[in-house]
Amino acid sequence: MNSFLVSDTIHMLAQIVIGSVWLFHGLYSKILNGIRRHRLIVGKILGVTNAGIATTRSN
Repeated sequence: MNSFLVSDTIHMLAQIVIGSVWLFHGLYSKILNGIRRHRLIVGKILGVTNAGIATTRSN
């Protein structure tokens, strides 16, 4: 097996990429309301009434 594919560098890179996707979609899009349609996602989980409270901006 290619040692490059199992190296610590690839493992670290994968963690950084996955973490950055989580930060963008979880923090920016939902919590900071960076993408307004993501408020619907928050609303489905917490309820429509609480979606505005859980995100920092209102419509």
